[in-house]
Amino acid sequence: MPGRYGPWDRVEPLLPPWPRKAPGPRPVDDRRYLQGILYVPYSDVSWQLLPLELGFGSRQTCWRRLGRWHEAGVFETPGGILKRSGDPFSRW
Repeated sequence: MPGRYGPWDRVEPLLPPWPRKAPGPRPVDDRRYLQGILYVPYSDVSWQLLPLELGFGSRQTCWRRLGRWHEAGVFETPGGILKRSGDPFSRW
């Protein structure tokens, strides 16, 4: 449903598709990983302190997903994808 998730509607099309030959299942959806990635700088915690109980997936997987998305150029759009959307995380 368009507009339902706000900034997520702008971010999701920018994410690269999941590799067909990726080992194992895809345990947590991309939105949760993005929330975990954004939680780290927003809360000023290190990756090692990312709380598992918040459901972001594993710390290591969040870190790997960030690297994969960075390599795909997801965060290199002019002005930043979240900054353009008016998201509260846009303060950085």
